Amino acid sequence: MAKGNCYQCAYDALLRGNKDWQNPRLIHSDITHSHTGEPYDHAYIVYDMPMPFPDDMRPPEWGDYIPTIEMVHDQSNSFKGSDDIPRALYEMMARPNYDTMRQYTLDEMLKRSLESGHYGPWIHEDEEPFEKAWECMR
Repeated sequence: MAKGNCYQCAYDALLRGNKDWQNPRLIHSDITHSHTGEPYDHAYIVYDMPMPFPDDMRPPEWGDYIPTIEMVHDQSNSFKGSDDIPRALYEMMARPNYDTMRQYTLDEMLKRSLESGHYGPWIHEDEEPFEKAWECMR
């Protein structure tokens, strides 16, 4: 498996942005390798996508409310060329470890990257660094 570009790909995607993304966030987390079952560090983007309903299906009590669905954008080596997919489906396949999951807004991402000088993962004062991620960055 090719490795090593997920942090930069996710960072660049959030930095470039997309006008259709609502509330985009950078995610750093251990996920599970689909063939070996081993955890490895990964980075990807999660954003909210509006789900407009036809007027005749729209409950009147919703008013101007438009529901959203969380989507994942991941263009790292393993996912290059894939379309964005619903977060629930992505996480069923990737099986992230929620204990290692960290979420960053654009401003938080920029602050962390300026402080550290790299794309991530970033060490938090109360945590140990993700060891496998450092191997990716060598």
